[in-house]
Amino acid sequence: MWAKERHRLILSMLSASQQVSANDLAQMLNVSRETVRRDLLDLEESGQVSRVHGGAVLPEPRSEEPFRQRMTTQIRQSRRCPQGCRTDPARTDDPCGRGHHYSPVCP
Repeated sequence: MWAKERHRLILSMLSASQQVSANDLAQMLNVSRETVRRDLLDLEESGQVSRVHGGAVLPEPRSEEPFRQRMTTQIRQSRRCPQGCRTDPARTDDPCGRGHHYSPVCP
């Protein structure tokens, strides 16, 4: 069984019962507990589940994006030129035409 299919099944089990144990998942999916642990880590990283001791629960609704997502968004925004230009990193001349030359300020 592929990881995406296991993830889909885990999420459907969670939506039905609000919580699942790693042991039950391993038995139902016919995989090892280590595979279940990795699947739960993947789902937690994407914000779809919250891991708890011995299993997982549905995450509580949040008013903000997950940390990793906020971090990458903020990095991209901080690297933009203040004038909003977009440049090609392969260029070494003045890609935005404003004297910025390629740098972390002008992505």
